[in-house]
Amino acid sequence: MPKRSIFLVTANPKAVEAITAYFSDTESIPSVARSKGDYAALFSLKPDLVFFQGDWVDSKLAARLVEFRTESPKTKFFSLGKASSAGFAWHGSIEFPIDEKAFRKTILAQVEFPNPIRLLVVSKASQLIGAVRDYFEARKDPAFQIAEASDEADFGKHCAVRLPHCLMVDSTTFAQAAELFQSLEKKQSRIPAVVFTNSATSDQILEIRKWRAPVFMDLNRVFDSMPDLLAVVKKLVVFS
Repeated sequence: MPKRSIFLVTANPKAVEAITAYFSDTESIPSVARSKGDYAALFSLKPDLVFFQGDWVDSKLAARLVEFRTESPKTKFFSLGKASSAGFAWHGSIEFPIDEKAFRKTILAQVEFPNPIRLLVVSKASQLIGAVRDYFEARKDPAFQIAEASDEADFGKHCAVRLPHCLMVDSTTFAQAAELFQSLEKKQSRIPAVVFTNSATSDQILEIRKWRAPVFMDLNRVFDSMPDLLAVVKKLVVFS
């Protein structure tokens, strides 16, 4: 069951491709209606997020969307492209062509996060752990609570107390990364994860993918791209 139900109503193939690609590494895979007349599926699906081709919304359709919002007030609506001024208030607008950074900024501003977000970093590299702590612990709304583990025993102790919302696993210093994900799979613990890699860990990547499909990030780029790492973690926490 996806963590969030997402519904696209658009005939724009590039919009479908871009939005589907954004959510592809989460458990929230969008459903798509490619014709204006199929919007009525909203009333049965009751999705959490709706992306609607803006120029399809005339006054009659706007009235129906207002009706739906009355029944499902938590659903967030985003217009795709320029929206007509038909009396419907959107939570955000997605411009074409879709820019990923602008897209994620718009939608992440409208979703609820746990506060604090519990993040468990599995690594033996003090420099990496320190960089993650310094950056993430300075974040607010939501705040982050950082824990660290240097081996499987440490990891097990943290998870036994309380499961994190997201994992960061450094496969460059933690050779048992695949075994860790195998253990989680056997326990049916679906914790979203980011795995740090480098050119020497390609074999580990293949082993990890046997058990889980985390987001892989090049460790050499992480220190210079903390905002991107933050955006990935937020996406995983909400949508996986």
